Amino acid sequence: MVHLEPTAIPLDLVRNPSCARDKIKSLDSLASISKASQSLGKKVVLAHGVFDLVHMGHVRHLEAAKKEGDCLIVTITPDQLVNKGPGRPVFNQNLRAEMLAALESVDWVGISKWPSAEYLIETIQPNIYIKGSDYTNEGEDLTGKIKTERETVERFGGKVKFTNDITFSSSSLINQYLHVFEPPVLDYLNKIDR
Repeated sequence: MVHLEPTAIPLDLVRNPSCARDKIKSLDSLASISKASQSLGKKVVLAHGVFDLVHMGHVRHLEAAKKEGDCLIVTITPDQLVNKGPGRPVFNQNLRAEMLAALESVDWVGISKWPSAEYLIETIQPNIYIKGSDYTNEGEDLTGKIKTERETVERFGGKVKFTNDITFSSSSLINQYLHVFEPPVLDYLNKIDR
């Protein structure tokens, strides 16, 4: 068994669990954390999404993701690149990052600067890239990105895995319950949706 002196572990790997905001790091720091974790034989898991309204589907997805490895990094789409419709995201990127960082299963959080996850995958190079069950069939992927993301993960020796638990749509929950629009606008949006 190799004995590591306390100074051998990068300071970025030591976090204060009493403050969620300390878990929010730059993408460069996340890349360093990933590399350092892997050099210590730890398996790094990456999850990415908008996470506008964190709900039980997200909680279970991230708990399942954490079981796939030792270090769970979650990244979010930046505000200016969220394309979920008018008035979105409801919660800005800093609040979304902090909500995720408050979850026990999440080790680190970062805010992306790209419109899709391929560059995040290249930067962080996770062992596992985790997606929800709605992405298991590449042909049905509405974003068209899961194939490219899978190819990127595999290029760095990683795997894509899918969680399989309850799912909800943040967009549907927001539109149904948060009433971010006046009733005439909601009626109009519902007609367009149909």
